[in-house]
Amino acid sequence: MNADFFSHLKPYKNYSTPKPQWQLDMRYPFKCPNDVFDGVFTEHVLEHFYIDDARALLKEIYRILKPNG
Repeated sequence: MNADFFSHLKPYKNYSTPKPQWQLDMRYPFKCPNDVFDGVFTEHVLEHFYIDDARALLKEIYRILKPNG
């Protein structure tokens, strides 16, 4: 699944992969159940958050990962 921050707000962005299937604001809890994903890949993300928000995001990512994800 490909997720991004509200792609309709980025008309300049060209995706080399299909457009995001899930649009989200990572400052808030994800709207999905626990233990859903086998893995999560982020790149150039955490450095844009305040430390408390980054910790909350990592906890949220951990929540949605399957056991041993």
